[in-house]
Amino acid sequence: MTYEATRSIRSLALAAALLAVVAPLSFTLGCGDDTFVAGDAEQANDEATTEPVSLEADAVATVESRQLKVRVPVVGSFLPVREAKIAPDEAGIVAQLGPDESRNKLALGEPMQRGDVLLRLENRALRQQLVRSQGQLDSLHFRLFGHGERSVPDQDAELVVAMRHAETEYQRLRELAEQRAIPQSRLDAAEHTFAQARAAFESHLKQFEALEAEHELLQQRVEDLTVRAPFAGRISEVRVELGEHLAAGVAAVTLIDDSHLDYEFRLPERYVPQVRLDQTRVMPSVGGRGVDGLRVTEISPRVDAASRSVRLRARLENPRVDGNEEARDAMPEIAAGRFADATVWLEVSGLFVPATAVRLHDGHDTVFLIDEQGRIESRRVRRGIQGEGHIQILGNLRPQERILLRGQATLEPGTVVEIRDEDD
Repeated sequence: MTYEATRSIRSLALAAALLAVVAPLSFTLGCGDDTFVAGDAEQANDEATTEPVSLEADAVATVESRQLKVRVPVVGSFLPVREAKIAPDEAGIVAQLGPDESRNKLALGEPMQRGDVLLRLENRALRQQLVRSQGQLDSLHFRLFGHGERSVPDQDAELVVAMRHAETEYQRLRELAEQRAIPQSRLDAAEHTFAQARAAFESHLKQFEALEAEHELLQQRVEDLTVRAPFAGRISEVRVELGEHLAAGVAAVTLIDDSHLDYEFRLPERYVPQVRLDQTRVMPSVGGRGVDGLRVTEISPRVDAASRSVRLRARLENPRVDGNEEARDAMPEIAAGRFADATVWLEVSGLFVPATAVRLHDGHDTVFLIDEQGRIESRRVRRGIQGEGHIQILGNLRPQERILLRGQATLEPGTVVEIRDEDD
């Protein structure tokens, strides 16, 4: 190949390389202000051909401020209004069971009135102490007050007579001493005797008061051998038998007051702010029948750390105990301790949206809104109580804002939409 041919080939290759670099970048048509870039032309063409996405009217709803009735299912148990495990304060042998001494039996479910005898213990040692204490007290009482009372002692009482005699002798000798009829030593001896008699009376009086207090304590201990019902109720458990030795502090009888029943249950803490004492309804289901008429009467101030729930109670009047026959027939049989499902009715006020409007987007509850220009906007929200197909939204939304109910997965934020009328 000649030198000229080689040079020509190299020139053609260089020209081709320059054309490959410059041609894709841009080219111009015309001149002056009418020139434009080819890439800009494609973008302008896309924008010119983009049209709003059409949506059905029923795919859009508005944020509403409303009051919603919410049903919350719970589980719980019926408890007696009062329950006491009764134990004696003194030890002894069970000598009597029940108020009827001839029957000597306590039956489960047996009704009791306040003050009825549940059991009576026999403790001979304690009773003997009481007898000895009574004897000592009577003896000292006689020496101090004779046959009279403490407020009006008998003037013939031994210690009273001794003190009065010593006082009389002292007064007589003092008069004689003033007349210098007796020596001073004799008056001093009489004064000493009178002081001793008065001290003896005061000493015995203090001893009497101590014995009296001890005797009252012994009397109370003996009275405590008889165990009585602290309130009206029914026997639910008996743990002793006649003749059995029962230690002090050991529960012998369980007494319950089921004239009223408390339905105790736990409610998730997010619902608790909506509960109103004596207003919020609770309806347990017993034997397939709903029990109406319960209202929340107690709310615990403590949230359980494990379950994030709060303990509540609702009061039920028990017609099977104190109601008429018609009321008893209308009420299913409910025993204290029975387990039951229930429904709690709550009235919640706030901003609500249909449940389909809330979607999980990027790990957060999100609502897609349509602004005034018809553009899609995503907004994170915090959900509250859910019921009747609606979800309560806690903040970040305003009433009457338009929201999407479906299509959130295909419509990106910034998309322009138009809503077709139902007639279209």
